[in-house]
Amino acid sequence: MSFSLRTEARRTIYLGDKRETDRMKASEVLNRYAAGERNFRRVSLRGQSFKGKDLKGADFSEADIRGANFTNANLRGTKFSSAKAGLQKRWAIVLMIAVWLFSGISGIFLSLISFFVAYTFDSSSTENQIAGWVLLVVLIVFFFITIRQGIVAGLEAGAFA
Repeated sequence: MSFSLRTEARRTIYLGDKRETDRMKASEVLNRYAAGERNFRRVSLRGQSFKGKDLKGADFSEADIRGANFTNANLRGTKFSSAKAGLQKRWAIVLMIAVWLFSGISGIFLSLISFFVAYTFDSSSTENQIAGWVLLVVLIVFFFITIRQGIVAGLEAGAFA
């Protein structure tokens, strides 16, 4: 077991002329690829864009490709074994904040809907029942349009109503 740990430690530090901490821009990777190089192991390609590029047969094993964009790239035969992938930390934070905001907004809408439902079943006043039904119908139409056509169309329908 100790032999494999020492071997793994050496592989982590050295691999040809590249170290694990080497950062490469997309342009440098593409230039080296065009020159015939296919070994891009253990390089950091965080946030780089390879949209629509031809990278077939390249080896990105153990590379850091978090946030890299490979949309419509030719990756036939490309290796990504043990590559670090996913969102960059700042985008994960932005997404978490957005999720919390949307949760808060949905909580507000839930409160509004429950208020309108309470108005709808208020037996003390016919006016409250009518107002509750009208508001519920407007919300249902708003949500239906928003789901079908997007938020802008839903807001336009809400403004029209």
